[in-house]
Amino acid sequence: MSDIPHPSLLERNIKLYNIYKITTKRVFYPLIAVYLVSLGNVTLFQLGLMSSIASIVAFFTEIPAGYLADRYGAKRLVFCGALLSMSSAAVYLFDPNFLVGAVGVALFGVSMSLTSGAIQAFMYDTLHALGKRETYSKVMGYGQSYGLFGNVVLLSLIPLTYAIHPKLPFAIGVLVHGIGAWCIYNMVTPKNLEHHDHVPLKEIFSTVKKGTYGMSFSVLVSLAVIVGFISASFKSGVYRSILLTDLGIDPALLGLFVAGGSLVAAIAARKLHYFDRFNLMQIQIINALIVLITFVFVGLSYTPLIAVLTFIVYDVYMRNQSIIVEASVFRTFPNIKNKSTLLSVLKTSEYLFGFVTPVALAFLVTMMGIQVGHLMFGIGFMLVFYVIWYFTRKHFRST
Repeated sequence: MSDIPHPSLLERNIKLYNIYKITTKRVFYPLIAVYLVSLGNVTLFQLGLMSSIASIVAFFTEIPAGYLADRYGAKRLVFCGALLSMSSAAVYLFDPNFLVGAVGVALFGVSMSLTSGAIQAFMYDTLHALGKRETYSKVMGYGQSYGLFGNVVLLSLIPLTYAIHPKLPFAIGVLVHGIGAWCIYNMVTPKNLEHHDHVPLKEIFSTVKKGTYGMSFSVLVSLAVIVGFISASFKSGVYRSILLTDLGIDPALLGLFVAGGSLVAAIAARKLHYFDRFNLMQIQIINALIVLITFVFVGLSYTPLIAVLTFIVYDVYMRNQSIIVEASVFRTFPNIKNKSTLLSVLKTSEYLFGFVTPVALAFLVTMMGIQVGHLMFGIGFMLVFYVIWYFTRKHFRST
């Protein structure tokens, strides 16, 4: 009897993934600070320290988690990550204090590391087993669409339960993450592909340098730098809000713009397969142009409507950018080894630049003003991108 799962069971993975995507966000996230400060007497400094703890934990666990996914199976790691997400929500059911908050964010940071890279590799292997790996961007785009729509609904409704009891949103969060764990548990592993491309840990970076990992070392490094820088630029949203209010936008409307951007991104996610016509280098050029145009436009514009529309377009693209990059990597290197580890390397680069980029933008807006600072950030980014492109263009073209 064959141990290869029936195609109908592998097709079910796609449906379960769509549900799982709805459960991956912390539906109680807007309430964490309010809950800890008002009921646990947590200070603003301690809140900032908690944010740093989450970033540090995620940074140091990302690549090891990717390696473990390739070594022991992506599904196992994603399932463990889903269980940790449940635990991170359950922690807030204890009496609130700094320790509760720190443990909660640390557990969630580890859970994100366990799932990041692993779930994408698992779904790619599922599609490969079905003979549909060329549909990766379309399948993942639809999953992203369901996730964004679901998150908008859950983030709009669940915080309302805080008025009933402060701990109720966190209890619901445990249930939501539990549904995600159930989805992963019921997925079927494409056994004919699992573990066939594993590379021992001690050989990973040596084989990368030799180009036998699936791509040349220079392409991997430059790709990590570009993706990390671009993704990190999206994280500096606090200055975006200040810029818009300086242009005369009512702060009460900022939430509507974010929600509107999420809804448009959910619709656009269903069309991500249109980017499949571009190669890996072209995708990176598109990414760079999106960042450049956004920061230059808002730096030069004194019209609130143009600034708002520019940021919405930027949000829509950046919320889907990771899928576009992953699909281009898998198209270029369809038989790449240690997929989870590779994606974890890219994610770690995002964390690394996540420490640097906000500081750079903060320095520029402090020295030059909020708008000119954004303008100079965009120009500076393009200069960095050009230097990387100039020295690695031959390697990218050879792919």
